Amino acid sequence: VPVIASKAKIQSAGTPLFQAAGWVEPRPTPIRVAALAPGVIEELLVVEDQPVKKGDPVANLVREDNQLAYERAVADRDLRRAEVEQAKATLEAANVRVEQPVHLEAQLAEADAQVSRIETQLQNLPFEVRRAEAMREYARIDHQRKVDAGVAVSKLTVDEAVSRLATAEASLEELIQRKNTLEAEKVAWSKRQQALKTQLQLLVDEKEAKATARSVLQASEARLRQAEVALAQAKLALDRTVVRAPVAGRIYQLLSPPGSHLGNMPTGSSESDSSTVADIQKNTLQVKVALPDPPNYFKPEMLVDVTFLAPKIEQHEDSSQEEMQLFIPSELVQRDGEQTFVWLADQAAGLARKQNVTVVANPSDPMVQ
Repeated sequence: VPVIASKAKIQSAGTPLFQAAGWVEPRPTPIRVAALAPGVIEELLVVEDQPVKKGDPVANLVREDNQLAYERAVADRDLRRAEVEQAKATLEAANVRVEQPVHLEAQLAEADAQVSRIETQLQNLPFEVRRAEAMREYARIDHQRKVDAGVAVSKLTVDEAVSRLATAEASLEELIQRKNTLEAEKVAWSKRQQALKTQLQLLVDEKEAKATARSVLQASEARLRQAEVALAQAKLALDRTVVRAPVAGRIYQLLSPPGSHLGNMPTGSSESDSSTVADIQKNTLQVKVALPDPPNYFKPEMLVDVTFLAPKIEQHEDSSQEEMQLFIPSELVQRDGEQTFVWLADQAAGLARKQNVTVVANPSDPMVQ
């Protein structure tokens, strides 16, 4: 029966096993820092291999146009605020006119005073007519007396008597006609008085003005919110003229010099393959080794030589640096429940002894360890 014996030499921890050449790759993969707004690079604020923190400025774009747009948005926001304040003042005044309609009360008081004045004049009119009739009668008698006197009275005196008589008659006629005028004026002021009372009770115009002022205020506030949104957009566009680092790390490569035009390009990254790759034709094995805390002098694409060291293996104090391994055909291994065993031939005694063994390799292989 063929039995193969193999000795494996156990190397101590830290002993060099083999060396391999390679290069340094950034991990995670390089991130392209793209401008969030289109523009022209005015100046670069970093150099290659410079460490940066998240949010640090990397480059400045030309910002004059965005600055003017921001200032225009600020002015428009201030104008909308003024419109809101004006609308609030108008609404407050409309509320006061509804709650305390003193302007209608003043007009109603004026109408009441006019009606009272006309009624007083109508009440005094008969007395004024009687006084005018008495004055006319006195002027007529005086005129007749001077006419009867003949040459004893001068012509001037007679003319004065005629004038006084005519004045008295005119005053009497005016008082007689005034009654109709005062009655018509009283009717007009009474209608205005009643209309003002109804208007004061309903307050139609004042309530309409209040509702209109409220609508104007709501529209002004909506325009103010639009102006604030436009201001926020202008402020965001102005802030985006400063290109900032999306994550903490090091500057890998400067791709765009000052004067270059940047468009709306989203930040992207490619996935890395960290699996082991074997190339049978080249008889090579590609392995990627991660460095949790790499030295500062490491840079991407730097060529390096890597030495792989033996790992630390727990050993007993009496264990040797070599280990004996036996390989036998798999058909010699028998199983009794969970135990595996083989038969050993003692040629000197002519006997076969049962020996329990531990199978390390796959029992289905031709040779097992």
